[in-house]
Amino acid sequence: MISFDAREFEKAAGRFEKGAKQASFAMARSLNDSAEAARQEVITSTWPSAVAVKNQRFISAALTTAGQRATKSNLRVELYDRIGRVPLTRLEDGGTKRPGTGMLAVPTRAVRRGSNGAVVRGQKPRALDPKKVVKKGNLLFTRVGRGKNQKLRLLYKLQSSANVRARVPFHRTFNEVVRREMRSNFDRRLLEALRTAR
Repeated sequence: MISFDAREFEKAAGRFEKGAKQASFAMARSLNDSAEAARQEVITSTWPSAVAVKNQRFISAALTTAGQRATKSNLRVELYDRIGRVPLTRLEDGGTKRPGTGMLAVPTRAVRRGSNGAVVRGQKPRALDPKKVVKKGNLLFTRVGRGKNQKLRLLYKLQSSANVRARVPFHRTFNEVVRREMRSNFDRRLLEALRTAR
């Protein structure tokens, strides 16, 4: 979840005679406009430049501000993942991943992934056919082919932990775009509010 608090921008309303009365309304609308611009930036640029995108619709469907948009009484907007299938915070922050118990199964390139980048259910270690699985030390293989043509394909490396590198700067992109867009959106929305003020 990424949030942006725009209360600091309210001070800009002092430039207008009636700004104090209309500032909150204009601020909420400009903040929502800017958050949507940031969302589009993440979807079209930040995400595809950081990960191998198989389905562009995944990140577009996942990220939303629905239900968390700014109002004149709450000048705060949040961009969040409503699907929750991929640990997006881990993709941003990186860090060390450790299993709750046992060893961590780190997938190789031979493991199939879905459109969201996660390992498909049928390829997870517990879903593999036990009759075809071969374990050698900390390596997990599966038998492929038949008879003399049968080979072992490496699927997982078993480790006590794994380093996850920081890949997707969600927060940085969101905050940079919102701040940039707010400068023009606020002036426009405030002028609109002043023209319709009673």
